[in-house]
Amino acid sequence: MVDRGRGDESHTSWVDWVAGLKHDLAKYVAWRSANFEDEVWEGPLRAELVAALQADILRTHRDRPAWELWDERRAELNPPRVHPALVEIEDAVAVLRSCKGALEDGEGPALAAMRPQIRAAQQSIRAALQRLHREVRQG
Repeated sequence: MVDRGRGDESHTSWVDWVAGLKHDLAKYVAWRSANFEDEVWEGPLRAELVAALQADILRTHRDRPAWELWDERRAELNPPRVHPALVEIEDAVAVLRSCKGALEDGEGPALAAMRPQIRAAQQSIRAALQRLHREVRQG
């Protein structure tokens, strides 16, 4: 079932929640790393990509990892909501959470191998929140 945001909370607070999440998570989860060309995402792991990924994912907003921000914001929804975009974001955040150790280490083959999954998760979060934000604004 898709909840269009007209439950116990007002529609306005649902729109505000989505807008806030779009700003806090979608904007910052790939703030620096989104600007790198494909060649940086492939081949030898570059220090500048590592630094960008660590900043974007481990310190997404106000020095909190993306998954902590997501967990905190998701807990604000009372009652919880079910929406395909939220499921997509949850799955993408789980991918980022699974990369925590490699991101903290910041070097080596583990992080290099995770780059495609990390990039896809970042893009998924951004796209899902952009779609959701557009949907809730249109009512």
